[in-house]
Amino acid sequence: MNKNRCLIIDDETAICETLAYNLADSGFEVFTSQNSEKAIQILTSEKIDIVLCDIQMPEINGIEMLKIIRELNDEAPVIMMSAYGTIELAIEALKAGAYHFLTKPFQVQQLLAVMKNGIDKKKLITENALLKKQLTSKKQIENHIIIHLSILNFL
Repeated sequence: MNKNRCLIIDDETAICETLAYNLADSGFEVFTSQNSEKAIQILTSEKIDIVLCDIQMPEINGIEMLKIIRELNDEAPVIMMSAYGTIELAIEALKAGAYHFLTKPFQVQQLLAVMKNGIDKKKLITENALLKKQLTSKKQIENHIIIHLSILNFL
């Protein structure tokens, strides 16, 4: 089974390292970035399944980074994190396309549960789209067969 691939974007090296260690220990393949430039490089070169992104970043705020993430990878759930979480900030993040908002500090088990739910939701959405496509294709084939049978019956 393939490991889920997670990108952690946080300007605090200690947080990146701690989260990376815990997530790798939980079976994730982890990429880390302390700035938006490296995060964009990772997002364009790797298939990322889920993103953890800090709100307070020095060169670009997390909401702006979230918008860039959505442009580069619209499927990956993005969990926003902040030590300065407010309801207004959480609402802004969710409106901008975040899957979830966590206030630091948080428990690893809480994070893992949110990540599992986000990845499961992503898989369900992907599977649903695939099934709809297959159903549409099947209906087109059935319509094609009905048209040909009608023509044969007419002859």
